[in-house]
Amino acid sequence: MCIRDRYMGELHLEFWKELLEENPDIHKLQGLGSRITNTVEETAEQFKRLNDMNPNNIKCLEMYGSFLKDIVNDDAEGQRILDKADYVGKSTNVNKQFVDNERLKYGENSNTCIVTCSGNFSSLGQVVN
Repeated sequence: MCIRDRYMGELHLEFWKELLEENPDIHKLQGLGSRITNTVEETAEQFKRLNDMNPNNIKCLEMYGSFLKDIVNDDAEGQRILDKADYVGKSTNVNKQFVDNERLKYGENSNTCIVTCSGNFSSLGQVVN
């Protein structure tokens, strides 16, 4: 996406430079506008495919959200996607802390031991291991 961002930035810059000319070339503007539109649509399709494969890929969400905000100038959708990336990141950290706490409590280097007691009527309450 970084290469696409640069490419899109160059297209936009070329478009606006031509538009600022005293006598802008309409055909050039039309061609640039068409390339910009096609590239935005291709990028959206690629994001959709990637998002279908892994909807919680933080880097992909951040890159596409920034692309929408900075290049396409779609602040609302870009911010929504960036917010999702932030939420996924925070959720991942919370889950990681929980898993790490469980590993610390019951891992092989913990001070916790597990005692198994018998539940059979004849040996009820006896430690079996």
